[in-house]
Amino acid sequence: MGALLVMGGLVVPSVAGAQVEPTVESPGYCPALRDLVDSANQLPTNDEEFAQQLSDGTRLLVELRAVAPAELLDDLDALEAFSVAANSELAAVDGVAGLAVTQRLELISRSELVLEPINAFYEQSCPGANIGGLLYPECNIDEELWPPALMVFNNSSRAVEVLAGETTFTVGADDFEDYEVSADLKPGDVLIDGIAGLVRVGPCDDFGGPIEEEFADNFSATFIPGCPDSSPPTPPRLVLGLTPLGQASLDSLEEDLGRDPGLIPVYFQVNGDAVIVDFPGGLNLILPADAEVPEVGLYIDGIELVVAIAEADCSPATPPSSSSEPPPSGSAGPSSSESAPSGSSGPSQSGRPSALVGGPVAKPLAPRFTA
Repeated sequence: MGALLVMGGLVVPSVAGAQVEPTVESPGYCPALRDLVDSANQLPTNDEEFAQQLSDGTRLLVELRAVAPAELLDDLDALEAFSVAANSELAAVDGVAGLAVTQRLELISRSELVLEPINAFYEQSCPGANIGGLLYPECNIDEELWPPALMVFNNSSRAVEVLAGETTFTVGADDFEDYEVSADLKPGDVLIDGIAGLVRVGPCDDFGGPIEEEFADNFSATFIPGCPDSSPPTPPRLVLGLTPLGQASLDSLEEDLGRDPGLIPVYFQVNGDAVIVDFPGGLNLILPADAEVPEVGLYIDGIELVVAIAEADCSPATPPSSSSEPPPSGSAGPSSSESAPSGSSGPSQSGRPSALVGGPVAKPLAPRFTA
């Protein structure tokens, strides 16, 4: 069951640990089903975490089978079969560290298909499924005082209504919201779709302040049209990188840590498809020949990025002279903003953008580039 590491809850704060038993009556299998779904949405980043999830996942599946309704058993069989196959693939590359990014994305896609009917059953049958909240008291973070706040995470496929004292708001499907609340608000006073018991108190040590749209200002997206009439023709590209603000944030993180933080992957959506980009470095994504300006957003909360349009250089390339010398050993060659990542092969066979990115996968980037 450790192959469940590739599930899709990668960057949005998980409901796991933030959800307690709802105050409304629910079928007896719901706690076991919730635990399995929550476990499947975790992402181990090393073999130790992988081994722990392997143990936990096997146990959770056995516990759920003992109480699961008959209509869920075929889907659990499919999940177990996927886990066996994925475990074999991981063994073939010597564990988590051996997974190429493209392999990880492919596993995510397959696992989402396997979990989709299980998750749909969970949401239809269990009140409060995939919904949770954290209520923070007044917190002093880095000498900045933050007022009491309520964060509601809605990982379900439908919008939910929240009543928190005199504050009411809606949280869209696959989204989250944070609101300032009164200091006397208690977790049990918060109703999400009329259900209490879905919110717990969050410790200030885990609080980094509200996640705001300004986080998107750390990243730049540029669409470069192709040159179909060139010989050979060049395809359009999407370049994702850091803005000066983003680079400053990354530099600040390095100063805080006292070391190089290494590669930090950020999850984006490009026309609805998941794409992982390692920073520093960025990504030069080759698009299909007929691609138009893509929609680009942060996977963490769906915040859209403004995509700049650059002018394509369609001038004929000047062939090198016969007397030209090869570049010296160790030459950097073209910059990453002018060449596709190593191993890229252009658009995928499906016609969707290839998820091309170099470097290992580490923990997802948190707002403010925190470690």
